Amino acid sequence: MSSDIGSRHIDWSKFGMVYAGAQKNLGAAGVVVIIVKKSLLGLEASDTPFLFNWKKQANGPDGFWNTPATYPVYITGLNVAHMNK
Repeated sequence: MSSDIGSRHIDWSKFGMVYAGAQKNLGAAGVVVIIVKKSLLGLEASDTPFLFNWKKQANGPDGFWNTPATYPVYITGLNVAHMNK
């Protein structure tokens, strides 16, 4: 979804999970956007690594299990806020 997200209207009901690199349309390199339907949370295999366990990610300590690069996340947030005006 890296080439499409942020560039046009998207019917989100057609997707269960979306993965996009932010560097093309949303923000700075190093940021990844993952959008997962709530109905899919908790359906992963029992041996799924915790970084790919979306339920743990959604319910984890403030949603983060790793230390993200804060400046690229900040820049991406500014850009998305501007796009939503």
